[in-house]
Amino acid sequence: MTVQKRWELQEALVARLVAELAGHGVSSETHEELTDDVPVVTDVTECDYQLFVRLDGFGVLHGGGGAGHIDRHTFMAHVFCVDTASDSDIIVDGAKKVARIQALVVSALDCWEPLCGASGIEHITSNDAPDEDPAIHHGVSRFKVMIHGG
Repeated sequence: MTVQKRWELQEALVARLVAELAGHGVSSETHEELTDDVPVVTDVTECDYQLFVRLDGFGVLHGGGGAGHIDRHTFMAHVFCVDTASDSDIIVDGAKKVARIQALVVSALDCWEPLCGASGIEHITSNDAPDEDPAIHHGVSRFKVMIHGG
């Protein structure tokens, strides 16, 4: 049953994105020096990250049947950026950072096979998502992957 593979999928996605986004964090607009990697989380965070990715919305549509069935897994990757973090003097263009990191996330995941018995991940859609705080920029991308059951 590939519902049990949801956690394995989640771990593989986090590891892939952490590796792919290393060194692509917030940079000083005047010196273009990288100051941070982009954290990848799977829970709502209370941390004061200026820029981060959150994976959530994991769903499984069971393929039915016996051995060899295929289940469809879906998930979302959210990119958040605050124009100015409370503990930082760095002011960034949040919309620009979200667009850049969102493109890196899609590039890192699209067509990648995260687990044995999985198809390549398919990028479904990406868009901006309004936030109640106008200083927070938010982009969301949706993905699906087919995973063979046991």
